[in-house]
Amino acid sequence: MNSIETSYRTELGEFFDAHFGRFEEKLERRLTDTTANLGNRIEQLRANVDLKIEQLRVALHSTRTDMLKWSLGLWVPVALAVIGLYFKP
Repeated sequence: MNSIETSYRTELGEFFDAHFGRFEEKLERRLTDTTANLGNRIEQLRANVDLKIEQLRVALHSTRTDMLKWSLGLWVPVALAVIGLYFKP
């Protein structure tokens, strides 16, 4: 009985080692693929973030220009009115 048990254990150990080896190979392959995919996704996200930052810079520049135009458009007449009142006879 003991020799049969030993042979079953040996066969089971070999079977386990064979399947574990295949599982390990699949796991390594999947890990490599996942790492590559993750790297690609990170690069895509960086490109998207760079694009959004550039769009934001353009929007801020145009907003700043509009604010400057409005500021000059509003303060120049006020300044002229104050100067006119100062020199009023």
